[in-house]
Amino acid sequence: MVDRLPHELTRLIRKHIHGVSQLEVLLYLHDQPTSQVTAEVVGRDQRMAEDQAAALLHDLHSRGLVAAIDHEGQRSYRYEPKTRELARQVDALAQSYPKYRHS
Repeated sequence: MVDRLPHELTRLIRKHIHGVSQLEVLLYLHDQPTSQVTAEVVGRDQRMAEDQAAALLHDLHSRGLVAAIDHEGQRSYRYEPKTRELARQVDALAQSYPKYRHS
């Protein structure tokens, strides 16, 4: 019998995440919370087009999950949820995701 993802995490995903690629970008940023990365870097590291990475990052930013930093005409992003509750939920998701990823 396969365990189900906790309801709280299912609700987080339904509200804030629109696909596996976006989830994996969020968790990629979560795993390096002090780093600022551009869409180009995310695209390369996640093996997707830069414009796709930019769209996913922009959406995560608009949902309060990552911060956008503009410096000298270049935008980068950093994992920085707007609330402690979002941060706590993403932490729990990051711990649970590997268990459910291949279920």
